[in-house]
Amino acid sequence: FLDQRPQTIEVHEFIPAKASSILYYGLSDFAAFQNNYKKYLQSKNRLSERNNYFNKIQTEHGLNIEQLLAEQIGNELALVNMNNSIEDSSSIALIKTKDIKTSIAILLELNDSINKTSNTKLDTSSFKEHTIYKINCSQLIPNLIGNSFQGIQHCVFTTIENYLIVGNSYESVTNYINELESHKTLLNNKNYQAFIENISAETNIYYYCAIPR
Repeated sequence: FLDQRPQTIEVHEFIPAKASSILYYGLSDFAAFQNNYKKYLQSKNRLSERNNYFNKIQTEHGLNIEQLLAEQIGNELALVNMNNSIEDSSSIALIKTKDIKTSIAILLELNDSINKTSNTKLDTSSFKEHTIYKINCSQLIPNLIGNSFQGIQHCVFTTIENYLIVGNSYESVTNYINELESHKTLLNNKNYQAFIENISAETNIYYYCAIPR
């Protein structure tokens, strides 16, 4: 988080009140964050694994997916755990984008190339006026954002406003949408409202844990 300016937390408008924990990053410059993360991986002799991941995608599909997606990432990232479990398959990543339509187009372009290679079709579903897409590219999110998001092994996503909502399965994403559609969000929760009155509205990193859960 070197040289990152604190950001106003807005994403809790799109996080269910029943979330057991939240890891939040507020970033003024994602490119700088990514470069510093690469330096960290280099110091741990782990950068080559990440580079190999993206190089393979570029070789096989002709897309610099790391650069294309990094250019679209905005100032907020969040990992939401819905259960009290270290390995929570229902975890959701929320990624604020600079342009949601462009972000979707990039992901679908990648998926289209993958599907042509494997002779498969685009896997989509509709739920409560949300289109849910399944991108056949595992570990995309943790390789792009960092190992803190390792719980998002697959890429099943939908959108709300300028946020990508990414989960491991259709079930996890539809359950998440259900919570949002019922307006049972943190921002509408009286206990959470009382809690955030005692902390800064701006931050670079924020961890929330619902102790009763």
